[in-house]
Formats: sequence, structure tokens, C-alpha cells
Amino acid sequence: MRVTVDTNVLVRAVVHDDPAQAQLATKVLMDAKLIAVALP
Repeated sequence: MRVTVDTNVLVRAVVHDDPAQAQLATKVLMDAKLIAVALP
């Protein structure tokens, strides 16, 4: 799976401030074969 993520997804996976969102963000990142990060 290829995903494009914004900084919010990356922060959720690292900071774990919301456990439910952190779990989902981590799963998306771990399951991805290619991760693209949008730049401003």
C-alpha cells in the first residue's frame, strides 16, 4: 500500500497523545510499502 501522510499522522505515531489515533497512525505507517510526506 502507498500512502501520503501529513505531519499530523507522523506526530500521532511518535507522540501517542491520543492512544486510539496513535495506534491507527502506527498501523498505517507500518503497513505501507511507500510513504510520501507532503511538503508545504
